[in-house]
Amino acid sequence: MHKGQAEAVGLLIIVILLLFLGFVFLQFQMRDNGQDYASVRQNIAAHGLLRALLQLETGEGRFQDLTAGCYYDQAQCLLLQQQVRDVFSVVLNSGQHYKLVITGEEKTLLEEGTCTQGIVNSIPFTLENVLYEGTLTLC
Repeated sequence: MHKGQAEAVGLLIIVILLLFLGFVFLQFQMRDNGQDYASVRQNIAAHGLLRALLQLETGEGRFQDLTAGCYYDQAQCLLLQQQVRDVFSVVLNSGQHYKLVITGEEKTLLEEGTCTQGIVNSIPFTLENVLYEGTLTLC
């Protein structure tokens, strides 16, 4: 074997080793780690659930209108609380906990659920010149 051929074979071996190492590196980088995406999925679900709840309309009226009524009349808060319980009993998986806090001008109107820590999502909204905020925590 000539000197030039030996150098070419050596270079070919080095290139093949580099390609192999590159593929191994890519395999580890592209591996789907379910833990990384689980919190993202839960965050998206919490945001979607809170938005849907705020747009909900039942026989009792719109959820946002019930919230505004609760701001002025404590009896409306009981109706609002029952609506929240009904919705979450249907929507959430069994065993999944939540906490929904609705405030209006820094006054807590509704605090429902037992979740202490988890994915937190908040959406502000305005009705009748009052700023409300709905905060949903999913465990």
